[in-house]
Amino acid sequence: MTFRSYTSVLAFPVILLLVGCIPKVSWFVWSGHGGFGWLLLPLCFPYICIRLVILIWRAQPQERVQKLRFAAFSVFLYLVIAIPATNYTERYINSTIGAFIQRGTLVRLAIFPVGLAIPNHNPKP
Repeated sequence: MTFRSYTSVLAFPVILLLVGCIPKVSWFVWSGHGGFGWLLLPLCFPYICIRLVILIWRAQPQERVQKLRFAAFSVFLYLVIAIPATNYTERYINSTIGAFIQRGTLVRLAIFPVGLAIPNHNPKP
């Protein structure tokens, strides 16, 4: 698979996650008054899944195993990027803006709808 294949699938979600790590820019993306990050982050994982299903569906039968491996690696790569990026963003927002975000909230949103099945490990307000 080419680098372009990975960027076409992962560009939007990874850029959204990394924008949250940029100081002062993340104030607008993740503001407590309705930043667009709160609306777009739950769409990232379904976006990746839909793009990968289309990629596998359009592939020739002899290429489907290769595309399936590509899909599995893409999901793994997204999780490897999403977990530390969301943890850093949560810490940064909590320390600068003062808007309290429970630990693990952004990770659960980044892997929505699977994140709904993960219980909140920090039930304190």
